[in-house]
Amino acid sequence: MRIKKHKAILRWGTILLSALWYLPSQAQTTDSLSYYLETAARNNPSVNSSFALYKASLEKIPQAGAFSDPELEMGFFFKPMEQLSGKQVADFTLMQMFPWFGTRKAARSEATEMARMAYEQFRESRNNLFYEVKSQWYQLNNLNEQYKNTAANLALLKQLEQLVLNRYTASSSPGVPVSSAATSPVISPLPQATVNNGMGSMGNMTPSLAPASPGGSKAMSGMGSNMGGSPMGSGSSGSMSDVLRIQIEMAELENNLEALLSNRKAAEARFNSLLNRDQDLPVQTSDSLTQKLFSVKDNAVLDSIILSNPMLSMLEAEANAYKAKAEMDKKMSLPMFGIGLQYSIMAKRSEEMARMSGMGNMNGMDMVMPMVKISIPIFRRKYNAQQRESRHYRQASELKYEDTLNQLHAEYIALKQQLADASRKIDLYAKQQDLSRSTWQLMIREFSAGTTSLTDIIQLERQLLNYSLKKSEAVAEYNTLVAGLEKLVSTSVNE
Repeated sequence: MRIKKHKAILRWGTILLSALWYLPSQAQTTDSLSYYLETAARNNPSVNSSFALYKASLEKIPQAGAFSDPELEMGFFFKPMEQLSGKQVADFTLMQMFPWFGTRKAARSEATEMARMAYEQFRESRNNLFYEVKSQWYQLNNLNEQYKNTAANLALLKQLEQLVLNRYTASSSPGVPVSSAATSPVISPLPQATVNNGMGSMGNMTPSLAPASPGGSKAMSGMGSNMGGSPMGSGSSGSMSDVLRIQIEMAELENNLEALLSNRKAAEARFNSLLNRDQDLPVQTSDSLTQKLFSVKDNAVLDSIILSNPMLSMLEAEANAYKAKAEMDKKMSLPMFGIGLQYSIMAKRSEEMARMSGMGNMNGMDMVMPMVKISIPIFRRKYNAQQRESRHYRQASELKYEDTLNQLHAEYIALKQQLADASRKIDLYAKQQDLSRSTWQLMIREFSAGTTSLTDIIQLERQLLNYSLKKSEAVAEYNTLVAGLEKLVSTSVNE
């Protein structure tokens, strides 16, 4: 039954891998991550190598259950040997050995469990690849989100620049009264829909899944920190120095946008390497980075780890293989049986010699002799040592299974704690982002009335960008942790 099971797994696995070659191109637009996961599973050399090793291990099953080859012995006499029934010319002996009852079954069981180990190693390699693809994918979407947030803040600064220019122009015209209501358009943060539409070309740029650069959000959040500035005072007139200060901030954001584009190019190459395809190919990403749903009970996760984790299944198969080997060693220490047949070719003797021997009727008649052969395993030390060796190996596998299970439980607890921290960060940064947007609107009105300095507005703009970048990083971290949990249970947590 186990042999049929593994052959069925191989058959359906081969059909699945073959079918993946004919997936419609629409899959890339409907669910890009699923498309890339399937492409990686089909093309990645490491995964294909593991699957080839599994197919090779399946071929060992019929080898382990086969009989030993029959032996044929042939002997010829240069000078025929005189026998009573004639002259013996040649001997032919055919012998087939049979192991003790149950030996072949134990050998097949061992080979089957070894094939199961190879299959679990293939699953582990595939799961590791899926985790890497998902992790890179979420980091890629994080870069995309950071680009959109930076571009949105750059648009805010451009509006602020226009406001200051209008005030400066109005204050520089003699005899023209300055009215904050007339020269100060209302500036509010861009709505999310506006930001996404303005960044529509970002998806076509196809950033790659790569961690943000070390100077990523920190550099953005701390940009322009050395800039000073004095309050504009309570007057309503503008200053050209304020325009220049805003342009300095804008130049910093434009530089960060260029850095993000450069990071995306390098990230695309790393992502494409996982799919084993041309590193210059574009990578399609989601329109927005959203937090994955996660609601799984602890008991369900722990049960899934025990039932589905490839490492545990591999150690279980290893223990079963050593158990079968111990049984086979025990059977091999018992006698083996051989059944054979000897055929002797006899030439006729002279008629006179035949009459003298009284074997006239049997003169020149070939002889056929059935044979039975039995091995006698009297040297017991090696057989006993083989059985003890298999028992020790099995004990080692069972202990490794227990240790791995403990480690996986500890890893799950750590992932759960990290998920909770990431979720709290997402809520915190989302709240701070909303409050910063509301504060921005109020401070723009106050700036138009001349009661707030430009320095305060610029500082708030930095905070708004910093919260946006931190939120996208937290969402990417959360989704990556969920991918790690899916690798732990070897399935999707939402199934």
